[in-house]
Amino acid sequence: IFFSHVPAMSSQRERGVCRICKDKMKSPTATIHKSCKAMEDRMKAAAAAAEAKAAAVAASEAKAKDTPDTPPKTAAKKAIVADKRPEDSVLGKRPAPIDATNPICFFDITIGGRPQGRIELELFRDTVPKTTENFRCLCTGERGLAKSGHKLHFKGSTFHRIIPGFMCQGGDFTRGDGTGGVSVYGYEFHDESFTKKHFKPGMLSMANSGPNSNGSQFFITTEKAPHLNGKHVVFGQVIKGMDVVRKIEANGHETGIPKYKTVIGNCGQLAGWKPPPAAKKAKGAKDATGAARPQCWMDIRVGGKELGRLTFELYKDIVPKTAENFYMLCGGKGYCKKTGHHRNYKGCNFHRIIPGFMIQGGDYVFNNGRGGESIYGPKFPDENFKVKHNKPFLLSMANSGPDSNGSQFFITTVPCPHLNGKHVVFGEVVKGHDVVQQMEAVGTEEGKTKTRVIITDCGRIG
Repeated sequence: IFFSHVPAMSSQRERGVCRICKDKMKSPTATIHKSCKAMEDRMKAAAAAAEAKAAAVAASEAKAKDTPDTPPKTAAKKAIVADKRPEDSVLGKRPAPIDATNPICFFDITIGGRPQGRIELELFRDTVPKTTENFRCLCTGERGLAKSGHKLHFKGSTFHRIIPGFMCQGGDFTRGDGTGGVSVYGYEFHDESFTKKHFKPGMLSMANSGPNSNGSQFFITTEKAPHLNGKHVVFGQVIKGMDVVRKIEANGHETGIPKYKTVIGNCGQLAGWKPPPAAKKAKGAKDATGAARPQCWMDIRVGGKELGRLTFELYKDIVPKTAENFYMLCGGKGYCKKTGHHRNYKGCNFHRIIPGFMIQGGDYVFNNGRGGESIYGPKFPDENFKVKHNKPFLLSMANSGPDSNGSQFFITTVPCPHLNGKHVVFGEVVKGHDVVQQMEAVGTEEGKTKTRVIITDCGRIG
């Protein structure tokens, strides 16, 4: 008998083998057992979950590393063009400043020796006054020389690190490679506030090497960078010339190294807040009557190191009683009736120093802020509030409330408008700004000093 159907039967048996366990199936048309199918589905689900978890971990690591010193890994994949983008046309209309008194500075840019145009920057002085004052002064060059001998000025410095799709970094005017630069305060200063966010292109923010390490270096975002919020202090924005920023960006590379040298050919301030003329008065400035304002001095020691001398000019023409109190305490004036202490600042401490705010001293009785007495007796009234706390290096009375002035005073290290109408400004530091900055550096957020800061000697001039 010729079994013509046998090959067909053989073919059916092959199709009836489970593709997972390779056992024969009951049905000649089935290809997998139900239990094997369930196991296969579980394996696929586990693999998909593992893949998703790995992707999430990779994304988290990338976000954690995405700082101006380690740019976003996706940045290199983005197409770069120098043409205007939609948001650039909006920025180009120069929106009204957030605060009309905020400074507006500018950079004139050259790439490969060719002029590219001007960038105008609004600085958020209303939010981060110390950070903006640092940048403003570096734009104008008004603070002179750093201790290294370099001029405190952005003019002639480069954008040394440009990463398309991320940011353009500059401000290293000492070395030009991202390893240098210095603030106008002479040291790295604290993160002032993270109120403003990196929410759009054109935000101006501080570069740093970690928390509270701000110097002169900055960057301008070319995309949103929310991963930098809370790590870098935003202190301004581009209000005109975003097309120039795009040209700078187009000159960059995923490594950060520019194709051609990108230079700040010129820079300065166009509008907004500037130090009042009184801040630039020469030593021995005269009051409205033509008489020279009185001056005093203090020699300062921090730890075992002599820092140098502070010279003060007193506003006797505006607050004569308050100025006279300080003037006499610098030279010595009698003895306290209650404690018998000599009324003299010599030997007393600066007991409270808060970086980014002020330096307080004058308690010659207890040296902890609980003592001191004026030359008129324990306390005397607030004379007037005509002079405002509108800049660093102002001399003002410490108090415990209205009309409670004694011997304690403080020196501002930033503008402090919230103190206006509460504390009497009666003078300013006219020489020794660098000494104030070094004193500020040994303070803490709580006000406790890291080491003793003492007035080793003091006196009157003239």
